[in-house]
Amino acid sequence: MEYIKCILCDIDSNEVAWEEDGYTARRCPNCGLVYVSPRPTLSEILNMYASHQSYSKAQPLISGAFDRRLRARHHLGIIKEHKSSGSVLEIGAGAGWFLYEARRAGFTVYGIELNRTLAEFMGERLKIPCGASPLDRSSSSGQTFDVICHFDVLSHFYNPIAEFQKMNNRLNNGGLLVFETGNSDFDARYKSLFRSFQLPDHLFTFSEVSLKKLLEQTGFELEKIYEYSIVPQLMFLLATRRIMAIVRRGTPRQNTNVSNQHNNIQTPPDKQLKTSTNKGNFPISFAKNAINYFSYTLRYKVGAIAPQKRRPRTMLIIAHKIS
Repeated sequence: MEYIKCILCDIDSNEVAWEEDGYTARRCPNCGLVYVSPRPTLSEILNMYASHQSYSKAQPLISGAFDRRLRARHHLGIIKEHKSSGSVLEIGAGAGWFLYEARRAGFTVYGIELNRTLAEFMGERLKIPCGASPLDRSSSSGQTFDVICHFDVLSHFYNPIAEFQKMNNRLNNGGLLVFETGNSDFDARYKSLFRSFQLPDHLFTFSEVSLKKLLEQTGFELEKIYEYSIVPQLMFLLATRRIMAIVRRGTPRQNTNVSNQHNNIQTPPDKQLKTSTNKGNFPISFAKNAINYFSYTLRYKVGAIAPQKRRPRTMLIIAHKIS
């Protein structure tokens, strides 16, 4: 475990934003950045992510095409207002559904995804070039891009400043950096809406002030921040979890031996890749998609007009490289 200061202001903080599973997230009094300290070392973090390589971790991202393609189309609509064509690199591309939609919209696409199962899915099924190692000089043969994007990945970076500098180096002059992340500058009374803050997976949570400082320190100029209150979505998800818990308590337990025969985790990975995007049982699939669509609407449609000040929200940031 190592103690750190605010990476943007280089000052210590004793203000605790939240605690979880023995970890403490501190808030910088100057810029509002929330950061985990003490935190695992880099080698411990890498070992933790290595344990996430199982197919069971990849499967929800592969089968979650409907929800992720909805978000992709929303984000691409905004991106095309700033950049109508060109090459796109997504960092932390998951199963590749954003890049799939970006290619349909006319972009040339590339991905980086550390989960090798997901990277293989993108390459084999979606035919999207994807590397399975962090961004460095050799990634994508050193190619530069018109757009580099990542969604809900910023909080996982061990060194956000270094990662943003790498992205800056791989962007063409005037190229766009596009990313989505949650905010840290919300009132404490909303903490109960969160099921988990996912410490120490999430090492950093940014405020608007700290995001602007990060961009300034890494050679970017902010173009626009699109903000969406996630309070309506969080309340809906909380209610859904409570209803599902009641339903599960009233459902007889299945025979374990029988259910295990149909457990997708037991299916060989090569067969899972062939079957993972099947629609499955139609009523269940329809209900799941309906819930996902309603959740998406609450986040990006209702959230765009809902009150946002001092409330949890997600932010889609558009910035360009300073030549």
